[in-house]
Amino acid sequence: CQSFCEAGVESHVFTTESFSPWFFSPGSATRSPVISLDAEVSLARLDGDFLERAARVASEIAGAGCDVALYHAGLGEQITVQVAALRPVALQVNVNHNVEMDANLFDGAVHLFSDGIEETRFADRLSYWIPRVSVRDSALPGADPGRRRRDFGAFKTISATFVEDSTSSDKGYLQALVEILRRSPTHLHLFVGLENPRKARTYLHAREVLPQVRFLGQSMDATEYLQLIDLYIESFPNDYDQSLLDAMAAGKPVIVLRDAHDSRRNRGARLVGLDEMIASDVDDFVDRTCRILDDADYRDALGQAAHLRSRREFTPASLGS
Repeated sequence: CQSFCEAGVESHVFTTESFSPWFFSPGSATRSPVISLDAEVSLARLDGDFLERAARVASEIAGAGCDVALYHAGLGEQITVQVAALRPVALQVNVNHNVEMDANLFDGAVHLFSDGIEETRFADRLSYWIPRVSVRDSALPGADPGRRRRDFGAFKTISATFVEDSTSSDKGYLQALVEILRRSPTHLHLFVGLENPRKARTYLHAREVLPQVRFLGQSMDATEYLQLIDLYIESFPNDYDQSLLDAMAAGKPVIVLRDAHDSRRNRGARLVGLDEMIASDVDDFVDRTCRILDDADYRDALGQAAHLRSRREFTPASLGS
């Protein structure tokens, strides 16, 4: 919304009361904004049946006089599908966050992942890849990273992987991590956000590298960890692209694995876009990671390159145009 505003385009957000915490402080009588949207927000009531709710949202959109509607939802969001079927605006665009809305109700599509264009059922429909962005920057606020590093002991280098689920318990990824830790005995790796680390912990303990690993649990804000790490290591086969973008924006070098057989597993590599930080196979992944850890000057150069790419391609200001 901010980048639209800067480009001279007015925005209006339509949502339901059930999603209002995204836009307003819960329980606040004045509905104080949590974030500045630079847009008007309309909340549709939840009373009534399915058709009544959808008609209410569609009526709000039509009454606002919008020229274009961007639908941020998949086919599972049934009210959103019904609103799109009512066509309250002349131009409708489906924003594909991960699973494209498989209904021919739209004039175009925006894909947050480039493989969405390759996999769409509507190849004749105008489509663009507009990736997610990061609001991070290399000048991160917060506690002194030097002090935080000392909290973890006398390790020379620290890396991290941010995860939302058990993807980093994949044995292929853990095998690579074990080899990295064995080659670099003064290196520490952090898992941030892994809800249930038991499988990964057991695997690493059996291979005697657990003392070089910390499981930090779930975190609402990874800023404090981005401050202190030397390298961001992307998990595979499933990557978490937002953390990758945040690390690049923070000026940290990253390492990702390119999969030659599955376009969905190349999302991280496409975002990084720099050959020095993209591995062709698991052995190459280990070799590249160890080189980055061993050479501080090389590490700094890659971090600067990652930050530059982030500023050019993945900032909110780049979206409006």
